[in-house]
Amino acid sequence: SKTATFREGSFALCGLHDADWSLKADATREGEFGHVALESVRPGETPLDLVLETWPCFDVQVVVVGRDGTPLDFRVGVSSLQGGSSAVAGSGAAVLPGVHAGTWSVTVVAPGFGKHEETVELSSSADVLRFSLDPIEPVRGRVVDPDGRPVAGALVSEGYGRGQPVTTSPDGSFELLAEDGGLHLSATLPGFAPSELLRLVHTGK
Repeated sequence: SKTATFREGSFALCGLHDADWSLKADATREGEFGHVALESVRPGETPLDLVLETWPCFDVQVVVVGRDGTPLDFRVGVSSLQGGSSAVAGSGAAVLPGVHAGTWSVTVVAPGFGKHEETVELSSSADVLRFSLDPIEPVRGRVVDPDGRPVAGALVSEGYGRGQPVTTSPDGSFELLAEDGGLHLSATLPGFAPSELLRLVHTGK
């Protein structure tokens, strides 16, 4: 579907087939956030009047550090159960703009520290979102041939293209970080058939 917004808050949705649709609208203006949601909306019905429920907007500080207190480079995104979203990137600390009081789902990503998700309650600009993250433990292994002999120079990679591949050492060993909950590993080397895809789950311990 396509959306066109005109003066004085009017809008048009185009390209909808004849069915029941869910309609949501978000808006910000002069320090306020507004949201409305309608169910079972059908194309061609009488023009809708959407009345936004509004909340005051404010900014909150985000602090992301390692367990030892070292500031981390990070990205954080939030989405509200009441509607609305915001995002920011920073190093150690940053200001997350345009949030409102309510329940928010927060996702924090820091290189080498993986992804952290939680639900928080925000009430005012005095709130501070502080996260202390544990580093990702590496996955260590060894690539061998069918006779059990180590294979040097094999390229070990995440099977779905995440992260940088690594090359096995002379004894066939390798080390990778298990980002985002786990790895699907494969190994390749000219002269050998590709290995089967091996799934490893990272528990954070």
